[in-house]
Amino acid sequence: MTAIVILTVLVMVGVPNFIGRVNKAKEAQLMSNMRMLVVMLETYRADWMEFPQNLADLSAAADAKGYNKEGVNPFNSAKGKLGSPQVWAIDFVNPGPAGYAGYEYVGPTQYRVYGYDKDGLPLKRDGQIFKLTNG
Repeated sequence: MTAIVILTVLVMVGVPNFIGRVNKAKEAQLMSNMRMLVVMLETYRADWMEFPQNLADLSAAADAKGYNKEGVNPFNSAKGKLGSPQVWAIDFVNPGPAGYAGYEYVGPTQYRVYGYDKDGLPLKRDGQIFKLTNG
């Protein structure tokens, strides 16, 4: 009986910690996808001297030039290159689908990339929305 009580207490303490670690790992994969999108955006700018107005333009150019990368959505395990079907990146909306990177075109020389957490809200770090931007 004592062993069962001890095991129950250990499970009650361990399971929430494990779930928290799984979510952190998914968020880390999402941040990796955000960085991959930034590399693709910067490559596009090197080719065209400005950032794309949307991800459809980025996808077409990346396919033509051979730098379209496959991403994995950490929350649903869908895989695919940027484009059709969209599985890991979309043009920015709020809220958005869980596990996606959201691209916001600010202007020809500026962008913002957000990530959507398990609830579809912009990913936060230290209470602030986590975004990647060039300016």
